[in-house]
Amino acid sequence: MTGTSGALLEVDGLSVTFPSEDGEVHAVRDVSFAVEPGEVLGVVGESGSGKSVSLMAVPRLLPGSARVTGSIRFDGTELVGAKPETLRGLRGSEMAMIFQDPMSSMNPVHTVGRQIAEARRAHASVSKDEAWRDAVAALALVDIPQPETRAKQYPHEFSGGMRQRAMIAMAMVNKPRLIIADEPTTALDVTVQAQVLEVLDQARVESGASLVLVSHDLGVVAGTADRVQVMYGGTIVETGPTEEVFERPRMPYTVGLLSSLPAVDQIGGRLHPIPGAPPSLVSLPPGCSFAPRCPIVEDACREAEPELVEVGTGDAAQRSSTIGTDHLSRCRRWDVLAEGSTENLFSRTEVPA
Repeated sequence: MTGTSGALLEVDGLSVTFPSEDGEVHAVRDVSFAVEPGEVLGVVGESGSGKSVSLMAVPRLLPGSARVTGSIRFDGTELVGAKPETLRGLRGSEMAMIFQDPMSSMNPVHTVGRQIAEARRAHASVSKDEAWRDAVAALALVDIPQPETRAKQYPHEFSGGMRQRAMIAMAMVNKPRLIIADEPTTALDVTVQAQVLEVLDQARVESGASLVLVSHDLGVVAGTADRVQVMYGGTIVETGPTEEVFERPRMPYTVGLLSSLPAVDQIGGRLHPIPGAPPSLVSLPPGCSFAPRCPIVEDACREAEPELVEVGTGDAAQRSSTIGTDHLSRCRRWDVLAEGSTENLFSRTEVPA
Protein backbone atom coordinates (compact mmCIF):
# COMPACT_ATOMS: atom_id res chain seq x y z
CA MET A 1 0.00 0.00 0.00
CA THR A 2 1.53 3.32 -0.96
CA GLY A 3 0.08 6.01 0.88
CA THR A 4 1.74 8.97 2.40
CA SER A 5 -0.85 11.22 3.95
CA GLY A 6 -1.70 14.10 1.67
CA ALA A 7 -0.06 12.62 -1.44
CA LEU A 8 -1.42 14.08 -4.68
CA LEU A 9 -0.80 10.89 -6.68
CA GLU A 10 -0.77 7.39 -5.21
CA VAL A 11 0.00 4.38 -7.38
CA ASP A 12 -0.34 1.00 -5.71
CA GLY A 13 0.47 -2.41 -7.23
CA LEU A 14 0.24 -1.13 -10.81
CA SER A 15 0.72 -3.76 -13.52
CA VAL A 16 0.31 -3.31 -17.28
CA THR A 17 0.33 -6.13 -19.82
CA PHE A 18 -0.01 -6.11 -23.60
CA PRO A 19 -0.91 -9.03 -25.87
CA SER A 20 1.63 -10.02 -28.52
CA GLU A 21 2.25 -12.88 -30.94
CA ASP A 22 4.86 -14.28 -28.55
CA GLY A 23 2.68 -14.03 -25.45
CA GLU A 24 1.80 -11.41 -22.86
CA VAL A 25 4.27 -8.53 -22.49
CA HIS A 26 4.58 -7.67 -18.80
CA ALA A 27 5.53 -4.03 -19.40
CA VAL A 28 4.93 -2.90 -15.80
CA ARG A 29 4.95 -5.22 -12.79
CA ASP A 30 3.66 -4.34 -9.33
CA VAL A 31 4.80 -0.72 -9.30
CA SER A 32 3.94 1.48 -6.31
CA PHE A 33 4.89 5.09 -5.66
CA ALA A 34 3.49 8.37 -4.35
CA VAL A 35 4.00 11.99 -5.41
CA GLU A 36 3.52 14.78 -2.89
CA PRO A 37 2.18 18.25 -3.78
CA GLY A 38 4.99 20.35 -5.28
CA GLU A 39 7.41 17.40 -5.41
CA VAL A 40 9.62 16.43 -8.36
CA LEU A 41 9.99 12.69 -8.93
CA GLY A 42 12.56 11.45 -11.45
CA VAL A 43 12.05 8.08 -13.19
CA VAL A 44 15.14 6.55 -14.83
CA GLY A 45 16.15 3.31 -16.50
CA GLU A 46 17.10 1.77 -19.84
CA SER A 47 14.73 1.71 -22.81
CA GLY A 48 12.06 -0.91 -22.23
CA SER A 49 12.27 -0.73 -18.44
CA GLY A 50 8.66 0.40 -18.07
CA LYS A 51 9.24 4.10 -17.35
CA SER A 52 6.93 5.63 -19.93
CA VAL A 53 4.26 2.92 -19.77
CA SER A 54 3.91 3.25 -16.00
CA LEU A 55 3.39 7.01 -16.31
CA MET A 56 1.16 6.86 -19.41
CA ALA A 57 -1.10 4.62 -17.35
CA VAL A 58 -1.78 7.45 -14.88
CA PRO A 59 -3.89 9.64 -17.23
CA ARG A 60 -5.02 6.42 -18.98
CA LEU A 61 -3.37 7.23 -22.30
CA LEU A 62 -2.41 3.63 -23.11
CA PRO A 63 -3.92 1.81 -26.11
CA GLY A 64 -7.11 -0.16 -25.62
CA SER A 65 -5.23 -3.47 -25.78
CA ALA A 66 -3.41 -2.68 -22.52
CA ARG A 67 -4.65 -4.50 -19.42
CA VAL A 68 -4.16 -2.31 -16.36
CA THR A 69 -4.53 -3.65 -12.81
CA GLY A 70 -3.79 -2.16 -9.41
CA SER A 71 -4.76 1.27 -8.14
CA ILE A 72 -4.06 4.81 -9.36
CA ARG A 73 -5.49 7.53 -7.14
CA PHE A 74 -5.27 11.20 -8.02
CA ASP A 75 -6.22 13.39 -5.07
CA GLY A 76 -8.29 10.48 -3.77
CA THR A 77 -10.05 9.73 -7.08
CA GLU A 78 -9.52 6.20 -8.39
CA LEU A 79 -8.54 6.27 -12.07
CA VAL A 80 -8.37 2.52 -12.79
CA GLY A 81 -11.82 1.72 -14.08
CA ALA A 82 -12.92 5.38 -13.93
CA LYS A 83 -15.60 6.60 -16.34
CA PRO A 84 -14.41 8.43 -19.49
CA GLU A 85 -16.01 11.69 -18.35
CA THR A 86 -14.06 11.52 -15.08
CA LEU A 87 -10.80 11.10 -16.99
CA ARG A 88 -11.66 13.89 -19.45
CA GLY A 89 -12.30 16.21 -16.53
CA LEU A 90 -8.83 15.55 -15.13
CA ARG A 91 -6.69 15.41 -18.26
CA GLY A 92 -5.36 18.80 -19.26
CA SER A 93 -6.87 20.62 -16.31
CA GLU A 94 -5.71 18.75 -13.20
CA MET A 95 -2.93 16.71 -14.81
CA ALA A 96 -0.98 17.46 -17.98
CA MET A 97 1.40 15.47 -20.17
CA ILE A 98 4.47 16.77 -21.99
CA PHE A 99 5.67 14.39 -24.71
CA GLN A 100 9.17 13.94 -26.07
CA ASP A 101 8.38 14.84 -29.70
CA PRO A 102 6.78 18.31 -29.85
CA MET A 103 6.56 18.31 -33.64
CA SER A 104 4.25 15.29 -33.77
CA SER A 105 2.35 16.48 -30.68
CA MET A 106 1.18 19.75 -32.27
CA ASN A 107 -1.16 20.19 -35.23
CA PRO A 108 0.87 21.62 -38.15
CA VAL A 109 -2.13 23.35 -39.77
CA HIS A 110 -3.09 25.52 -36.77
CA THR A 111 -1.12 28.31 -35.16
CA VAL A 112 0.60 27.65 -31.87
CA GLY A 113 -1.53 30.25 -30.09
CA ARG A 114 -4.77 28.76 -31.38
CA GLN A 115 -3.82 25.31 -30.14
CA ILE A 116 -2.95 26.59 -26.68
CA ALA A 117 -6.14 28.67 -26.60
CA GLU A 118 -8.20 25.62 -27.56
CA ALA A 119 -6.60 23.67 -24.73
CA ARG A 120 -7.61 26.47 -22.40
CA ARG A 121 -11.23 26.61 -23.62
CA ALA A 122 -11.57 22.83 -23.45
CA HIS A 123 -11.23 22.98 -19.67
CA ALA A 124 -12.50 26.43 -18.70
CA SER A 125 -15.54 28.57 -19.46
CA VAL A 126 -13.70 31.49 -21.05
CA SER A 127 -14.25 33.51 -24.20
CA LYS A 128 -12.07 33.18 -27.29
CA ASP A 129 -10.43 36.52 -26.55
CA GLU A 130 -9.66 35.55 -22.96
CA ALA A 131 -8.34 32.14 -24.04
CA TRP A 132 -6.06 33.88 -26.57
CA ARG A 133 -4.73 36.22 -23.88
CA ASP A 134 -4.10 33.21 -21.64
CA ALA A 135 -2.24 31.49 -24.50
CA VAL A 136 0.00 34.52 -25.02
CA ALA A 137 0.63 34.72 -21.26
CA ALA A 138 1.55 31.02 -21.22
CA LEU A 139 4.08 31.56 -24.01
CA ALA A 140 5.54 34.49 -22.07
CA LEU A 141 5.75 32.26 -18.97
CA VAL A 142 8.05 29.85 -20.81
CA ASP A 143 10.29 32.68 -22.02
CA ILE A 144 9.30 32.69 -25.69
CA PRO A 145 10.26 36.14 -27.05
CA GLN A 146 7.57 38.33 -28.59
CA PRO A 147 4.78 35.96 -27.45
CA GLU A 148 2.03 38.01 -29.17
CA THR A 149 3.76 37.57 -32.55
CA ARG A 150 4.88 34.00 -31.97
CA ALA A 151 1.37 32.93 -30.99
CA LYS A 152 0.27 33.67 -34.57
CA GLN A 153 2.95 31.42 -36.08
CA TYR A 154 2.78 27.72 -36.97
CA PRO A 155 4.78 24.94 -35.29
CA HIS A 156 7.17 24.60 -38.24
CA GLU A 157 8.21 28.23 -37.71
CA PHE A 158 9.49 27.36 -34.23
CA SER A 159 12.89 25.80 -33.49
CA GLY A 160 12.98 22.47 -31.67
CA GLY A 161 13.60 24.12 -28.32
CA MET A 162 10.83 26.66 -28.86
CA ARG A 163 8.37 23.93 -29.88
CA GLN A 164 9.11 22.12 -26.64
CA ARG A 165 8.58 25.35 -24.71
CA ALA A 166 5.26 25.77 -26.51
CA MET A 167 4.30 22.26 -25.39
CA ILE A 168 5.16 23.23 -21.82
CA ALA A 169 3.02 26.37 -22.25
CA MET A 170 0.11 24.23 -23.46
CA ALA A 171 0.53 21.92 -20.47
CA MET A 172 0.67 24.85 -18.03
CA VAL A 173 -2.12 27.04 -19.45
CA ASN A 174 -4.77 25.42 -17.24
CA LYS A 175 -2.51 25.43 -14.17
CA PRO A 176 -2.52 21.64 -13.56
CA ARG A 177 -1.52 20.22 -10.22
CA LEU A 178 0.45 17.34 -11.77
CA ILE A 179 2.76 17.45 -14.81
CA ILE A 180 4.11 14.26 -16.36
CA ALA A 181 7.07 14.98 -18.65
CA ASP A 182 8.09 11.98 -20.78
CA GLU A 183 11.68 12.51 -21.97
CA PRO A 184 11.00 16.21 -22.68
CA THR A 185 14.55 17.01 -23.83
CA THR A 186 15.43 13.89 -25.84
CA ALA A 187 15.55 15.51 -29.30
CA LEU A 188 17.31 18.69 -28.18
CA ASP A 189 20.99 19.60 -28.00
CA VAL A 190 22.64 20.03 -24.61
CA THR A 191 22.40 23.81 -24.31
CA VAL A 192 18.73 23.84 -25.36
CA GLN A 193 18.03 20.97 -22.95
CA ALA A 194 19.24 23.09 -20.06
CA GLN A 195 17.09 26.03 -21.16
CA VAL A 196 13.95 23.90 -21.52
CA LEU A 197 14.45 22.26 -18.13
CA GLU A 198 14.98 25.65 -16.52
CA VAL A 199 11.76 26.90 -18.10
CA LEU A 200 9.86 23.80 -17.00
CA ASP A 201 11.10 24.15 -13.44
CA GLN A 202 10.32 27.87 -13.41
CA ALA A 203 6.75 27.22 -14.62
CA ARG A 204 6.33 24.40 -12.09
CA VAL A 205 7.53 26.53 -9.18
CA GLU A 206 5.27 29.41 -10.18
CA SER A 207 2.20 27.15 -10.35
CA GLY A 208 3.11 24.92 -7.38
CA ALA A 209 2.55 21.80 -9.50
CA SER A 210 4.08 18.39 -8.87
CA LEU A 211 6.32 17.01 -11.62
CA VAL A 212 7.11 13.46 -12.68
CA LEU A 213 10.13 13.58 -15.00
CA VAL A 214 10.82 10.48 -17.09
CA SER A 215 14.36 10.48 -18.44
CA HIS A 216 17.30 8.28 -19.39
CA ASP A 217 19.63 11.18 -18.57
CA LEU A 218 20.84 10.78 -14.99
CA GLY A 219 22.39 14.27 -15.03
CA VAL A 220 19.02 15.84 -15.81
CA VAL A 221 17.37 13.95 -12.95
CA ALA A 222 20.20 14.70 -10.52
CA GLY A 223 19.79 18.43 -11.10
CA THR A 224 15.99 18.46 -11.03
CA ALA A 225 14.38 15.74 -8.92
CA ASP A 226 13.73 15.58 -5.18
CA ARG A 227 13.34 11.80 -5.37
CA VAL A 228 14.29 9.24 -7.96
CA GLN A 229 13.02 5.78 -8.82
CA VAL A 230 15.12 3.42 -10.91
CA MET A 231 13.21 0.94 -13.08
CA TYR A 232 14.38 -2.32 -14.61
CA GLY A 233 12.47 -5.23 -16.07
CA GLY A 234 9.15 -3.43 -15.66
CA THR A 235 9.44 -2.73 -11.94
CA ILE A 236 11.10 -0.40 -9.44
CA VAL A 237 14.49 -1.71 -8.30
CA GLU A 238 15.61 1.28 -6.22
CA THR A 239 14.03 4.49 -4.99
CA GLY A 240 14.74 7.25 -2.53
CA PRO A 241 15.99 10.82 -2.20
CA THR A 242 17.98 11.67 -5.33
CA GLU A 243 21.20 12.62 -3.58
CA GLU A 244 21.05 9.52 -1.36
CA VAL A 245 20.44 7.10 -4.24
CA PHE A 246 23.09 8.61 -6.53
CA GLU A 247 25.77 8.90 -3.83
CA ARG A 248 25.02 5.60 -2.07
CA PRO A 249 23.38 3.23 -4.57
CA ARG A 250 22.22 -0.05 -3.05
CA MET A 251 21.25 -1.90 -6.23
CA PRO A 252 23.88 -3.20 -8.70
CA TYR A 253 21.81 -1.96 -11.63
CA THR A 254 21.87 1.61 -10.28
CA VAL A 255 25.63 1.29 -9.78
CA GLY A 256 25.93 0.18 -13.41
CA LEU A 257 23.91 3.15 -14.68
CA LEU A 258 26.04 5.60 -12.72
CA SER A 259 29.32 3.89 -13.64
CA SER A 260 28.52 3.95 -17.36
CA LEU A 261 28.44 7.75 -17.44
CA PRO A 262 31.52 9.23 -19.15
CA ALA A 263 33.51 11.73 -17.11
CA VAL A 264 35.07 14.88 -18.56
CA ASP A 265 38.34 14.24 -16.72
CA GLN A 266 38.63 10.66 -18.04
CA ILE A 267 38.79 11.19 -21.82
CA GLY A 268 40.67 8.24 -23.28
CA GLY A 269 40.11 6.29 -20.08
CA ARG A 270 37.75 3.44 -19.42
CA LEU A 271 33.99 3.17 -19.35
CA HIS A 272 32.15 0.77 -17.06
CA PRO A 273 29.39 -0.78 -19.19
CA ILE A 274 26.72 -3.13 -17.86
CA PRO A 275 27.27 -6.46 -19.65
CA GLY A 276 24.41 -8.20 -21.44
CA ALA A 277 21.00 -6.82 -22.36
CA PRO A 278 17.74 -6.13 -20.54
CA PRO A 279 15.43 -9.14 -20.14
CA SER A 280 12.52 -9.94 -22.43
CA LEU A 281 9.31 -8.73 -20.82
CA VAL A 282 7.54 -11.71 -22.39
CA SER A 283 9.68 -14.34 -20.67
CA LEU A 284 11.33 -12.86 -17.61
CA PRO A 285 13.97 -14.97 -15.88
CA PRO A 286 13.05 -16.53 -12.53
CA GLY A 287 14.13 -14.61 -9.46
CA CYS A 288 15.72 -11.19 -9.74
CA SER A 289 15.34 -9.83 -13.27
CA PHE A 290 18.85 -8.32 -13.10
CA ALA A 291 20.50 -11.59 -11.99
CA PRO A 292 21.82 -12.57 -15.47
CA ARG A 293 23.81 -9.29 -15.62
CA CYS A 294 24.69 -8.87 -11.95
CA PRO A 295 28.36 -9.12 -10.85
CA ILE A 296 27.47 -10.11 -7.25
CA VAL A 297 24.64 -12.54 -8.00
CA GLU A 298 24.24 -15.63 -5.78
CA ASP A 299 22.04 -18.70 -6.14
CA ALA A 300 19.26 -17.32 -3.93
CA CYS A 301 18.90 -14.34 -6.28
CA ARG A 302 17.73 -16.68 -9.06
CA GLU A 303 15.08 -18.42 -6.97
CA ALA A 304 12.62 -15.62 -6.17
CA GLU A 305 12.37 -11.94 -6.98
CA PRO A 306 13.39 -9.90 -3.93
CA GLU A 307 11.08 -7.40 -2.29
CA LEU A 308 11.78 -3.69 -2.01
CA VAL A 309 13.47 -3.29 1.37
CA GLU A 310 14.60 -0.29 3.32
CA VAL A 311 18.37 -0.03 3.06
CA GLY A 312 19.19 1.87 6.22
CA THR A 313 22.31 1.42 8.30
CA GLY A 314 23.18 -1.54 10.47
CA ASP A 315 20.31 -3.87 11.38
CA ALA A 316 17.66 -1.21 10.96
CA ALA A 317 16.76 -2.26 7.40
CA GLN A 318 13.26 -3.68 7.30
CA ARG A 319 10.93 -4.78 4.58
CA SER A 320 8.77 -1.85 3.58
CA SER A 321 5.58 -1.53 1.54
CA THR A 322 5.56 2.27 1.64
CA ILE A 323 7.40 4.20 -1.03
CA GLY A 324 7.92 7.66 0.38
CA THR A 325 11.16 9.39 1.29
CA ASP A 326 12.97 6.23 2.47
CA HIS A 327 15.77 4.63 0.48
CA LEU A 328 14.52 1.26 -0.80
CA SER A 329 16.23 -1.38 -2.91
CA ARG A 330 15.10 -4.61 -4.57
CA CYS A 331 18.34 -6.47 -3.88
CA ARG A 332 19.23 -9.29 -1.48
CA ARG A 333 22.85 -8.16 -1.38
CA TRP A 334 22.49 -4.42 -0.87
CA ASP A 335 24.62 -4.73 2.28
CA VAL A 336 27.58 -5.85 0.13
CA LEU A 337 27.36 -2.54 -1.73
CA ALA A 338 27.10 -0.67 1.57
CA GLU A 339 30.26 -2.27 2.95
CA GLY A 340 32.69 -1.50 0.14
CA SER A 341 33.50 0.65 -2.89
CA THR A 342 31.33 0.17 -5.98
CA GLU A 343 33.82 1.81 -8.34
CA ASN A 344 35.08 -1.40 -9.94
CA LEU A 345 31.88 -3.43 -9.73
CA PHE A 346 31.53 -3.73 -13.52
CA SER A 347 34.18 -4.56 -16.12
CA ARG A 348 36.02 -1.76 -17.90
CA THR A 349 36.17 -0.96 -21.59
CA GLU A 350 38.79 1.15 -23.32
CA VAL A 351 37.52 4.09 -25.42
CA PRO A 352 39.61 6.13 -27.86
CA ALA A 353 40.63 9.68 -26.98
